[in-house]
Parts: sequence; structure tokens; C-alpha cells
Amino acid sequence: MKGQQRMKRTSVTLADLAKQLDLSAATVSRALNGFPEVNARTRARVEQAAARLGYRPNVSAKSLVKGLVGAIGLVPRKEEQGFIDPLLAEFLDGATAITAKRGLQLSLLAPTVNDEPAAYRPAIAGNVVDAFIVSSPDVTDSRVDELIRTGFPFVLHGRTMADQPYWSYDIDNYDGFLRAARLLQDYGHTRMAFLGGRANARFATDRLAGARDALAEKGLTLPDENIRHGEMTEDLGYQAGRHYLALRSVQRPTAFLCLNIYVAMGLMRAGRGYGLRCPDDFSIIVHDDRAPYLRAEFSDPPLTAVQSSIREAGVRVTELVMELLESPQAPPRQVVAPVELVLRASVARVSGDS
Repeated sequence: MKGQQRMKRTSVTLADLAKQLDLSAATVSRALNGFPEVNARTRARVEQAAARLGYRPNVSAKSLVKGLVGAIGLVPRKEEQGFIDPLLAEFLDGATAITAKRGLQLSLLAPTVNDEPAAYRPAIAGNVVDAFIVSSPDVTDSRVDELIRTGFPFVLHGRTMADQPYWSYDIDNYDGFLRAARLLQDYGHTRMAFLGGRANARFATDRLAGARDALAEKGLTLPDENIRHGEMTEDLGYQAGRHYLALRSVQRPTAFLCLNIYVAMGLMRAGRGYGLRCPDDFSIIVHDDRAPYLRAEFSDPPLTAVQSSIREAGVRVTELVMELLESPQAPPRQVVAPVELVLRASVARVSGDS
């Protein structure tokens, strides 16, 4: 009898589960896959019923029916100086939380340098993945252009300029740094510097535009000489700090917008070399990706931050990939998530002699 019950439970289908709950199959599927459109109460009902009835998605059968191979591809960008972003692990942790739940694989593919789209072509030709996650887009991005041209499914982590609509998930980088620069102005700062990010990286241009627009509201500018682009390393912050903090007090920036915590760490190290400290001599606002091992509040002083979880981004991007594969004819969705601005001890009012 127990064996018969066990066999019966494994035969429960999505349609059976939907009928039991008096919900549509689409709603049940979205609830089981964590889509944010499904409210918490409905999701709990569905998950409890699935556990009670022993429902398990037949990923292999679904893949065969749809002609899928059960894998999502991701090609990390190969930076010119070989810098590997440690936050990629956090993004992948979020992404694999979803793929594991669905019984899918996340395949990391080797990048190329001179012709980035070339890294995608063998996987497409060999039919080894069903879709790609594309990360860290430029303002115009040849990888996105290539995938649109081929019609191969992908979801972009970020945004770019393209001739056709595409699926994407991004955070509101513009608004975050608009509010950050406004906050610094509220504390009397009019001379700011902007540190980090490749000049053609879309997230960096959005953050820079936000900061500049905030200053323009008060008739101020962020001059080009106060912008230091580059890979977001501790050394970039240190070298920038060595330059800016060596200027006379009436010339140097009184506040810095750092595009990650590593840059801020380097900036503060440079400041200590000159006997200058945050926030007594300069203020800092960072972008914080909320990695559990590196957060703005762990610093000394705790850093004011525009913050958004990179792990959650991995979750949300992969959910969109699932949605795209389930409904390939659906119009592309572009999701832009809000960011949080948290005031901490790294921002202080400008002293009278600055």
C-alpha cells in the first residue's frame, strides 16, 4: 500500500495541483518558481499543497517536449587587467538557488577578449545551453547585438542601447546616485569626486548621470578632472586618493562617490597617509552590493551607502530566464528595482575652512 501511495504521489502533475487549489496552472508555476507577482499567502498555499501531494516538476520531460537541454549559460567578462570581481560569486549563488530548484544547470563558459560575442557562438551552434545570462553591459554592447541578431534567448543583468526590446533586470543606479549627491549637498558639499567603473559601463554612466543631475539642480558641476574611471579595486581608490587628497584644502573634493567598498577602502588608506580621515576631512558614499563578508556598516567609520543585494539580482535575473523559457513568445520584460540609501557615519558637514 505504501509503495502504491508513493507511486501515486510522484504522478501528480502541475494541472492536478492547480485543480486541487482552484488556481490556474500559470499561477501555480509562478508560485513554485518564486515569481514576485505571486503574493506570499498564495505562494505558501501552493508550496504546502505541493509538499502534501508529493508534486515534483519533471524537468527532463519538460525539456524533451520543448527541445531544451536543461542548462543556462553565463560568460563572465574578461577584464583587460585580469581582475575577477569577487561579487560574481554572490550573483552566482543567487542564480544557482533558482536553477537547482528547477533541476537545471548553470554553465560558466570561457570568455574571449578581442571579440566577446565569439564566446557565445560555439554554445549556440552546439545547442549546449537554452539561454544566456549576460552581465555587466556597456552603453552599447556587441554581445547583446549578436544575441538579438541570432534570436537566441537571453536575459541581461543591466541595460544597454539596442535596436530591439530585450529581457533585463537592473537596479536604479541613476536614482541611487542622484539621491546620494543630493544628500551630500544637504551637508554642504559642493566639490565632489566620482571614483570607479569603466567609462563605457552602463551602470557607471547611469550613476555618473545621477550625480551630475543632482549637482546641476543647484547650478553646480562635477568636472571631468574629478572623475576617475577604472576597474573598481582598492588600488584605484588609493591612487585617486593620493592625487585628490594631496591638493590644497580649497581645491580638493570634500566628498567622494565610490562605486564600491573596495574603492572606498583604498581612498581611506590614502587619506591616512596624509593624516586625513573620514568623515573629519572628507565624506564618502559608496555603492554596497550587500555581500555578507563585505558590507558598508563593517567599515570604520560605517559607510553611508546606496545599497542593493547582488545575490538578489542573481535570483531575479534567473527567474526572468525561467519566465522567458516558459513563455518564449511573451513580450520582453525590463525590470528596474529600487535601491536603498542608508545614512551612516561617513558623511559629515563641511568644515568652515574647506
